[in-house]
Amino acid sequence: MLAECNDKGVPLVVTEGYRTFARQQELYEQGRSKAGLIVTNAKAGYSFHNYGIAFDVAFKKGKAISWDGNWDLIGKIGKSLGLEWGGDWASFKDKPHFQLTKGKSIDWYYNQIAKGLVDESGQTISNNDENLVKYNQSDSALNKNMLKELFNDSRFKSLLWRTGMMALAFLVNAGASNLTALQLDPSVTVFIGLILGEISKALNNYLSNK
Repeated sequence: MLAECNDKGVPLVVTEGYRTFARQQELYEQGRSKAGLIVTNAKAGYSFHNYGIAFDVAFKKGKAISWDGNWDLIGKIGKSLGLEWGGDWASFKDKPHFQLTKGKSIDWYYNQIAKGLVDESGQTISNNDENLVKYNQSDSALNKNMLKELFNDSRFKSLLWRTGMMALAFLVNAGASNLTALQLDPSVTVFIGLILGEISKALNNYLSNK
């Protein structure tokens, strides 16, 4: 966006991007419990800035910056790139503000805290593909959440059902009637290995596309 605006002869500078929850709460209290003018209606955790998917801009004029300029042009350029512009808001118009939510509400982002996907500093979540989430936590917690989602997915359930039925049919045909036979039959071992390999590939494909 900055490059396109610069090409249009309207150079911009980013004045604020990611904000911690503490910084957001400080801004919210300004003009309320602290001195100053009200600059935001969003409490900590309820601004897209807290999740690294919003930024504010100003006009660059030489070595100085200014908030006096053609905001309608800037808004039009931002929206053409898929950004939501604060200048379109019905109340509390925020013309310097742009955000990329990909259809997710602020409640969706905030609820990631309750799910254990982001801590209250807000630093463990940012723009990362379709989910807009970058995990900065332990692998075990990450895998727990993603596997829970995986096993609720109809595609993966279908895969497990098909492979399970294939395994059952193979065992019946092979005449494996007990665990000893299962363990000693190399062909059974190979077949189960192939099944686990297919499940593993499906798991990797699923996680890489989420």
